[in-house]
Amino acid sequence: MAAIDLLFDVKKDSERLHQLVLGPLLIKTRLLDKLGIKGTPVRKDFEWEPRRRCFDLGIEMTEPLNSHVWVEVKVDGELARSQVERQIAETAADRLLYLLLGHSQYTTNRSGIERELEEHLPERYSIVTGDDLCKALAQPDILLGSDREHRDVRDLVASYLNWLRILQDRYNYLSRSSFKDWEGGDCFKFFACCRDELHINDMNMGYIPNPAGGFLGAWWNWSEPLGDTGFQIYLQLEFDPERGRSALCFKVQVEKRESCTRVCQEVRERILQGHNQSFLRIERPSRIGFGTWVTVAYVDLGLSSASNLAEVLQSVPHTVLTAKEVLEGVVESFK
Repeated sequence: MAAIDLLFDVKKDSERLHQLVLGPLLIKTRLLDKLGIKGTPVRKDFEWEPRRRCFDLGIEMTEPLNSHVWVEVKVDGELARSQVERQIAETAADRLLYLLLGHSQYTTNRSGIERELEEHLPERYSIVTGDDLCKALAQPDILLGSDREHRDVRDLVASYLNWLRILQDRYNYLSRSSFKDWEGGDCFKFFACCRDELHINDMNMGYIPNPAGGFLGAWWNWSEPLGDTGFQIYLQLEFDPERGRSALCFKVQVEKRESCTRVCQEVRERILQGHNQSFLRIERPSRIGFGTWVTVAYVDLGLSSASNLAEVLQSVPHTVLTAKEVLEGVVESFK
């Protein structure tokens, strides 16, 4: 197991490396059963990128006859609804197993994905997070046998479980006292906390690139198309610990670039006139951008300058709720 340990030590977030280990574990242990999938693999091997590379792994099962479990592994990446739709078309009577490891379990909009799967594949899919996978692998009867033949499998289970826990620990708690010391896992975990606490069903999150170097964001609460140009307003949390930026932004999506300046200025003025804007201390950006997704106003959350970070974090959900009220008022004013 020394080689596997060395590889994980260098690149614990390598999706291909996780696939390489999970393939044998799924067919040589009771892992499938622990994850709620009944039946036995037909052969002691698996398919790489089957069904025209639509999936990561394929495992042929004894029951139903000639059926398969198609496996998709996500490590620190979002499972997109468009990808799920393509995979549903490839399943026939088979099962789908999604393994969302690392911050995939936060960045993937599970509620939207599950609605799609439940409509087309009721009771024939499983969505497993990294935390769920750790619990399954830690069960004492995970192995099919305990003799010398299974020694390598036992060692592989122990080694992989150790590295999987290390991967997940980046996302399971806010471990740093200073915002500037936060890493991606801390940001995504906090976004997920807000999503859960406020019951936000349409939140997505991920890395957002830009010319300044990019940031980690979460976006939700999209309005219906408004005005004569069909623009939309939404909210977005933006965290960039390295640069000390933590903001709740009012965003506008404008498809027609020629109307961008006019629309954004009008939306901004209505936001600033909102009845809760004084409490929120809504600020104008130094300049309004010119593109498809534009920040027209923002609230500085003050995480980078907080002497007591925990106390400031507790106020963010209330700030988000108040901003949602402002946004809803602006949306109503355009109807």
